[in-house]
Amino acid sequence: MLKDRAGDREGAEQLYRQAADRGSTAALEQLARLRERAGDREGAEQLARQAADRGSTVALDLVALWRHRDGDCEGAEQLRRFGLTDDGNPADSVSTLPTTDSST
Repeated sequence: MLKDRAGDREGAEQLYRQAADRGSTAALEQLARLRERAGDREGAEQLARQAADRGSTVALDLVALWRHRDGDCEGAEQLRRFGLTDDGNPADSVSTLPTTDSST
């Protein structure tokens, strides 16, 4: 975070990546924010989805915020209510959310 604040985006990204590789969802969230600020929305959403897959509600809020800013208010609201489907689109109900197989 200090490297990010000091303007060393590359250094910050490297440290966040190391932390993310060790399982930090907060680091994935920060990486997503860095990508979004750099203009890489697709990369930002991909990182946020990885964090959401690990249980981050903050990451879902980030994607919803970005979609709202892009004018997709309905998609943002669906995302906040129901989460994402496996393909990264807002689910339209709880029944369309991905399921996990508890037998594995």
